[in-house]
Amino acid sequence: MLALSEYSFFIGGMNDGKWFSAAVFESDETVDGVAVDDYVGNFSIPVYDNSGTEILYNVFILDSGSFVKTAPAGASYRYITAEQTEWYLDQSEKLEQKTGGIVPAVMFTHIPLMEMKEAYELNGAADGDIYAGFSLSDTRSQIFKALFERGDVKGIFFGHEHLEDATVFYTEGDRSVMMGLTKMAQAQSYSDTTSVMNSRVITLSADGGMSTYVSDSTGHTGKTVTLP
Repeated sequence: MLALSEYSFFIGGMNDGKWFSAAVFESDETVDGVAVDDYVGNFSIPVYDNSGTEILYNVFILDSGSFVKTAPAGASYRYITAEQTEWYLDQSEKLEQKTGGIVPAVMFTHIPLMEMKEAYELNGAADGDIYAGFSLSDTRSQIFKALFERGDVKGIFFGHEHLEDATVFYTEGDRSVMMGLTKMAQAQSYSDTTSVMNSRVITLSADGGMSTYVSDSTGHTGKTVTLP
């Protein structure tokens, strides 16, 4: 976060700011009585219309942690906690109270949720593919059930899987949530200094619509996937 704070358009920090809400959660894991791997990067960022008065969308960013430090070697990645889930629901409800309706949203976190793998295995990918498999936590987070029932989050996007690039839909009844992995959005992924870098472009519409595609540093653009 310190490195990013040098950018002119950076907004963020450990506490609430003018344009966002922030939260820090103590890890639920301790080593010798000391909390490890605190969850620092949790943000709720409203997206306004051109006049700066009406909230049209919201961006949730949740810190998914890294490794379970006290587990044996090769053990699980961490996951979004119950406290983070409660914070997300509280922020979503505050936005509804402020605007008079549920505000459509997108969510970003690092480690993919189990539901991403389940949706891919059931329906395949709307774009891209999974080649080397998923690296998931072995604990199911409460966050997906909460956001799916709440109905505000239209898409949730992950990093972590350096070689995988896929967009899928998790569908239940008449509701769908888009889920996306974006591979190698940085140089030196796995010490590889020659690979093509990638980015994901997400377009949010004032009517709550959303579409996305992946573009790489050679100029190649993937298929545009639109939320039904």
